[in-house]
Amino acid sequence: MTGYKMNFATKTLTITKAFAELAMRPNTAEANLLAQMQALTPDLKISYKTHYSGKPHPYKGLTYKKMENYIKLHENADDLMETFKTVKKIGTTQRSPHNFVCKWFLQQFPDFKEIPKMKDGNLGGVSAEGKTALSISLL
Repeated sequence: MTGYKMNFATKTLTITKAFAELAMRPNTAEANLLAQMQALTPDLKISYKTHYSGKPHPYKGLTYKKMENYIKLHENADDLMETFKTVKKIGTTQRSPHNFVCKWFLQQFPDFKEIPKMKDGNLGGVSAEGKTALSISLL
């Protein structure tokens, strides 16, 4: 039987969702174990094990609106916006359209999260040639 961990020092029983569902059914091994633990330690605390992925999603908070606003700051915003719209259309054929567009966006603008360098009120460093070409890696 798995899905639980008893910490006798803190008098805490940590259980998974599956274990809790089985413990709600009378005469199951999980229900009997829970009853035994409560008999042994009357002030038993039960906590639920939660899922922790370990690292945040790489595109968290990167919305289409934020991408559009960033693109509009560039000197060649019209060309870049056309490319962006094309990538969004291509993305609709993918399993995860938003991730597809975010991956393209971060490839096109690797310095997106850094402090920008301004040139005449627009972002510098992005030229019309090379950045407007539709280069998409489908992997």
